Amino acid sequence: MQTIFRHEGSRYVGSDAGGESSKYGILQSTAKENGYVGDIRNITQDQAKEVYRKIWNKSGAAQMSSDLSLVYFDSYINHPASAKRFLAQSGGDIDTILQLRETRYQELAATKPERFGRYLKGWTNRITSLRTAVGAQPVVAETGDTSTSDA
Repeated sequence: MQTIFRHEGSRYVGSDAGGESSKYGILQSTAKENGYVGDIRNITQDQAKEVYRKIWNKSGAAQMSSDLSLVYFDSYINHPASAKRFLAQSGGDIDTILQLRETRYQELAATKPERFGRYLKGWTNRITSLRTAVGAQPVVAETGDTSTSDA
């Protein structure tokens, strides 16, 4: 949970890219769906933990290894459908999940820079932090160049 709070921060955000307020990375609508009835700006860290605990239980992350559960849950809280798709596409490979997320973030920033461009640096830092936490390495695409050079 501490990793999630470190990534999400504790400040109130008046409106995100979709126009909805959040605090601790929890949208007002998500908090309501998970039992919080107040204004999101007033949610305490303990209440936010309870919301995240309910999301954790729904996500299925508890059935995974520690490292995979961290990476998957971090994906799930941002976008559950994408997290499920990344898990399926990766076969549970952590490096691949992180690469799929990073690619998706880059695509969002490139196709809708006015909406998502401002988030790319934070998203990239988040992926880097997760890689460090689980000892994952970036996936490097093969170029097909097998030549060696001392130049």
